Amino acid sequence: MTTLFALAALSLAPNPSTGTAESPTALNTRFSFTASIPAVPAGAKVVDFWIPIPRDDHWQRVTNLKVNSSLPWKITEETKFGNRMIHVRGHRSSKPVDVKFSVDVHRRRVHILNGEDTPEFATSYQIERHLKADRLVPVGGRYAKMAGDLSVGKSDPLEKMRSFFNFAVDNMQYDYKKESPKRGMGDVAFVCDYKKGNCTDLHSYLISMARNEAIPSYLEFGLAVNWDLPPASPVPTEGKVSGYHCWEWFYIYGRGWIPLDAATARQYHDKNNPEMRAAMFGSLPLYRASVAVSHGRDITLVPAQKGEPLNYFNYPYAEVDGKKVDTKWDVEYKILSVED
Repeated sequence: MTTLFALAALSLAPNPSTGTAESPTALNTRFSFTASIPAVPAGAKVVDFWIPIPRDDHWQRVTNLKVNSSLPWKITEETKFGNRMIHVRGHRSSKPVDVKFSVDVHRRRVHILNGEDTPEFATSYQIERHLKADRLVPVGGRYAKMAGDLSVGKSDPLEKMRSFFNFAVDNMQYDYKKESPKRGMGDVAFVCDYKKGNCTDLHSYLISMARNEAIPSYLEFGLAVNWDLPPASPVPTEGKVSGYHCWEWFYIYGRGWIPLDAATARQYHDKNNPEMRAAMFGSLPLYRASVAVSHGRDITLVPAQKGEPLNYFNYPYAEVDGKKVDTKWDVEYKILSVED
């Protein structure tokens, strides 16, 4: 079932027969993180450092966590979404803080709507939580009207979501040149007018639409081992992760949680690839969703940060004496094996 890589690269080519984004059914990958607070102010009394770490879920299994920190650390978990983190705390130290950790992740391809896999079902708490507005994801007002207009004549929530998805992909540009002054904030009010953004922006817009039609929905952040559309060449079995990626999950009663990736769909749209654009509704390609790290918005860490809740928790966050300070991070990956 498992084939170890003896070659220098892995082919993750599209599979036209199934409409999925690549042929492997699972990846086993080691992610190695380096997170730091490069400049701790002189005279610091308390240094707090929170670093998101992946957790087990329906689609992935996380093993072999190894942590090396210059300060004492522990694993904590917030209860609103279940996000895990490494919390580091130091007292009366002005030295730079460095934390290194690695995890092995067995990640299955997410491909639901053709019946290939069975989605998870939600608890009443999850449903309620993912219907409410976030600070930058409104419910009501003009957003309710927009969702209502796109839902005319549609009673099936799945068809409503498909309508929202197609509307966003058709009308929201992907911000390749990073021109948006609010790129990556997921500020729905801004995105509605600017009509351009990255994955966070496009999916936040869709989440607002879904919640306004009483469809639970949330944003999930993760890492990609490759960004090509589709891979123009074999994917290296090891390298650096260039940044985060995110996608959306929505809930249909009796059907469970279903994913979509409108940002990747828009990029396929721009590449004139309608088949792969359509495949991003109900699927998450492994080379782009190689590990899920955190999800949700307006997050209070554990122990709680002094600052306001985090818009999202996809990067390390640090405070010195209760004030936010800059952090750095670096992630490398090594594909250990593939399952066909």
